[in-house]
Amino acid sequence: MDKWDADIDVEVLPNGKYVPVLVIIPPVSVGPPLRRRLEGEYEHEELARMAVLDAMVAMTHESPSQ
Repeated sequence: MDKWDADIDVEVLPNGKYVPVLVIIPPVSVGPPLRRRLEGEYEHEELARMAVLDAMVAMTHESPSQ
């Protein structure tokens, strides 16, 4: 299986708030990085970065078997 990677970023809106951005980085043979804006606007850059980290944890967390 090809190695994929991920990164976090933020974008600044015209109103000065920050939007969290999840960056998925595929192997070069697959294509360019994919940037996905996540929901929410934050007053501080650090809060937007934490929102991306929370999303990454939620995506990779395995739920217990029932």
